[in-house]
Amino acid sequence: MKSCNLLFISTVLFTVLIFGCTRKPSSDCEGCIISVNPQQTERLEPVDCCHKFELLDAGIPIQLGYITNAWIQDQKWIIISNTGAYIFDLNGNLLSELSRKGRASNEYITLWDAWPENDEICLFDSNGQNILRYDINGDFLSSTPIQRPHGEAFQYLYPLSSNSYIGKLSYQGKPTPELALYNRQYEFIRLIGNSHFNTGMRFNYPFSKYLNQILYCDSIHNKIYSIDTAGTVRLRYIIDFETKNLPQDIDDEKLVETILRLKDYQRYALLPANVYEDDIRLIFTFIYNKKKNIGVYDKPTGNVRCLSIESPDDFVLSGIASLSSCKLALFLSNEHSTQIRTINVD
Repeated sequence: MKSCNLLFISTVLFTVLIFGCTRKPSSDCEGCIISVNPQQTERLEPVDCCHKFELLDAGIPIQLGYITNAWIQDQKWIIISNTGAYIFDLNGNLLSELSRKGRASNEYITLWDAWPENDEICLFDSNGQNILRYDINGDFLSSTPIQRPHGEAFQYLYPLSSNSYIGKLSYQGKPTPELALYNRQYEFIRLIGNSHFNTGMRFNYPFSKYLNQILYCDSIHNKIYSIDTAGTVRLRYIIDFETKNLPQDIDDEKLVETILRLKDYQRYALLPANVYEDDIRLIFTFIYNKKKNIGVYDKPTGNVRCLSIESPDDFVLSGIASLSSCKLALFLSNEHSTQIRTINVD
């Protein structure tokens, strides 16, 4: 149980929740305020899942730690965790482990980011300053070194168009511009948007895609932005936790201290992340009262469901992936194994 408790503390900052918005139920919403009462939740039992399977390596259960990113690509699970990057079939059987730690051209020192691109899987080695590419079968394709001045370095990257990427910059020890454009050689082009951040704390993967736009979630300031292919940044949603918002006089650096003090952070709703949007629903995550919640916001009607996830005995929720507007995959881990349970939220 000790390792499960440690896993909970590690993953509580990476939990998921979806919930609702009460104003402007429109697919073209811009600057909408999403009003959320985190105290009103329904209890969701992962035992009531529609599909469940363990992740296996040659028939033996394996434990992946906390999941930082996951998606289905070419009918395969691509799972990024604090222990590495993996490819599984849809039944949970390990097909390939992408690279290993090391300094060879096909190895990484620190796996910081990963994303799908066309038929390939890209890994970002932040310490080695390389982008490693693999095909969907896990075969190594190439490694591209990155050389940038400190002020132009990124910590997350996502394809924006056929000739550019959107990146979140690395913290520079002072208020730092948040977003920038990079070319296909990962070279800095220009800053975009007007937002800044003032903490080196890492949150969930901030990017997702909706139609031809990239969504960026500013977890500290409870905002979701859209970025079009020209690099124009627009505020799309503002998340308002009403009476459970953090006090306005808490700055970014004090926010980190607040989060790490359980007695403080459990009083507030904070850190929206893991955004998923389609024409029907908006999905994202936040933390409240040390609980992991799922909320579902129905865009056409403005109706909201807030769901609190209750993990089975000896398991903790180590990650969530949105498969569609009505289906979620829950990653549940204990000392020895990681399970995937899919749940319908209709």
